[in-house]
Amino acid sequence: MIRFYALGGLGEIGKNLYVLEKDGKILVLDCGLKFSDVPGVDFLLPDFSYLEKRSKDILGLFLSHGHEDHIGGVPFFLQRVKVPVFGSRLSLELVKANLGSRATEYDFVEVKAGESQELGPFKLNFVEMRHSIPEALGLYVETDEANIFFTGDYKIEVAPVSGKPTDFKTLASIGDKGVDFLLADSTNAEPAMMWNGSASAGDCLTEQQVYELLAKEISESSGRVIVSTFASHIDRIQQILKIAEKEGRSVAIEGRSLIRNLKIAEKLGYLDGLGHRIVTAQTLESLPREKQMIIASGSQGEPLSALVRISSGTHKRVRLERGDKVIIAAYPIPGNERAVTDVINSLLYKGAEVRFIHSSGHPCTGKDHQLIMLNLLKPRYLVPIHGEWQHLVGHAEIGKRAGLPSENIFLLENGDVLVYEKGKGQPRVKKHGIENVGALIVDGILSKVEAAVAVKERMKIGSEGVVVVEAVFDEDQGIWLVDTVMLGVVTESSQSSVSQTLNGVIARMLNENTVSDPEEIEQRVAATIKDYLKGMNQYPEVVVRLNSI
Repeated sequence: MIRFYALGGLGEIGKNLYVLEKDGKILVLDCGLKFSDVPGVDFLLPDFSYLEKRSKDILGLFLSHGHEDHIGGVPFFLQRVKVPVFGSRLSLELVKANLGSRATEYDFVEVKAGESQELGPFKLNFVEMRHSIPEALGLYVETDEANIFFTGDYKIEVAPVSGKPTDFKTLASIGDKGVDFLLADSTNAEPAMMWNGSASAGDCLTEQQVYELLAKEISESSGRVIVSTFASHIDRIQQILKIAEKEGRSVAIEGRSLIRNLKIAEKLGYLDGLGHRIVTAQTLESLPREKQMIIASGSQGEPLSALVRISSGTHKRVRLERGDKVIIAAYPIPGNERAVTDVINSLLYKGAEVRFIHSSGHPCTGKDHQLIMLNLLKPRYLVPIHGEWQHLVGHAEIGKRAGLPSENIFLLENGDVLVYEKGKGQPRVKKHGIENVGALIVDGILSKVEAAVAVKERMKIGSEGVVVVEAVFDEDQGIWLVDTVMLGVVTESSQSSVSQTLNGVIARMLNENTVSDPEEIEQRVAATIKDYLKGMNQYPEVVVRLNSI
């Protein structure tokens, strides 16, 4: 029996974690994070609790490439489930960097495209895939019941500016050999009905076109140039350094993750000997502005990132001047649009020129990349993965165009289980077969996984405000003394009078109270405050503290 399910990555962008199970033995495919716009939350992780319970059955974790939405959860996963990790050299180095000194505690197995590995009931075959980071791998899994191909993230680029293209020859050979299930990247696929009866624009630029546009914008700039991109977009950073070399510009790096990843990329030979273009911020400041370039983190509007601090004027070293050009070389991840727009507005307000230049590292619907993949691999069944619902549904439509019948295309949710038994007819889906497929909340400040209730409290405080009541029982006088503090509930001018009124109402209630249970008293105080403020159409979070002196 073969089972497939996802704990993240279906119906969303990020926290990709997929699971193949054969006769009770488990292979995990990727383990990523998802960025969050929730106050105080750095990112979200898949809920690993089901896999924790099955830890003895897990044979290994395969990483398709080194982007955070595919590897960012690995350090947290390994703390709970200690298994071998398979991946390319770059992917593993990036994971080790995230783990820091703890990396030596775990078993990493470096694999290369063209190699194969036996792992219990699975035969793993690694395939070169083109993406926006080097050493991306697809995975062809052979078993005695069915063969599965997992694309990971990919883009069909016939003549990339740098690196290797997707290995079409091997893909065609695998298609001839036989693919039962295709688990394929759905990013950029959208239902035809959403775009006047035709496919969406989705006609991505080639990397060569992106390079030429970047080169043009940088060469035409008479001032300083700031380029912001993903810290893990090694190919794009390589392009920028090539242009800096051609234009005679020196480059400073702003952003800890960028600095870390560039050190790894240089060690592995992915900067093409251009590391000498990188200088310190102090050295850059001593040069004419037309010789300056900065590569900065913050293309997604992350609150503490370099670009956000530059745009707000709070960066310690970089001050924008009129005539500076800022190139954002990344599309906003869904959910980050507002934050990116805010950064752009701040940049423009300060007189900078702003350009968006990017091309997706995923399949381009306008160029039929997903259709090409289907025609190469010729699967019996299609399982769209990696995307929001519009992408999954769009990918299913492409599957039908490729000739697959509707019943051979499976649109799954996180937690659904696809079950296949050879010789027993069509695969079947067990809806919500895996429980606890929500998100784990990671607070970077506290470095711990928090309960979901904390997020609900933060969201409510952010939208409705908070009332804190400090009630102290004076044992000498035998009375309650009350102080109420409100934040974000009423206007500043009325806050004093409302607080005084609440102090009096709560003090009278407590002094007339006959209940002795502290928890019940707190509940009564909170209910009284909520009832009072409800009349003002206010619904804040209420915190009650009881003490005695």
